[in-house]
Amino acid sequence: MAPETKAFDELGYVGEASSLSGDARVGALRFTPGEITFNYESKNGAEILLNSNYLEGWIESSDEAKPFDHKSLLAVRVPAGNRTIRLQYSPPYYNFIIMSCLAGLIGLLFLRKKSYEL
Repeated sequence: MAPETKAFDELGYVGEASSLSGDARVGALRFTPGEITFNYESKNGAEILLNSNYLEGWIESSDEAKPFDHKSLLAVRVPAGNRTIRLQYSPPYYNFIIMSCLAGLIGLLFLRKKSYEL
């Protein structure tokens, strides 16, 4: 049995998903920058392949689904049931980079104030 592929909104292509393994049927797919939401139905759990490049940092907040790399594409292991999955992308080390930038700016302000006192 070939994997079922669903494409939505043919004129304004918004993504594609297919069942990699298992009996999943995927629907109501929504791609936005940094977020992918889809509904699925599966009796035994499945792996769903999404037409998006895989990068470290994809998370699913409820821990029902596990994102993983499948030939450089984003794939998700999902449990049995009829659910909506919401994946969000947060670049690795994002918080560290933001905090480092803020610390650098505070340091520059401190040094600038110090130079006026001399």
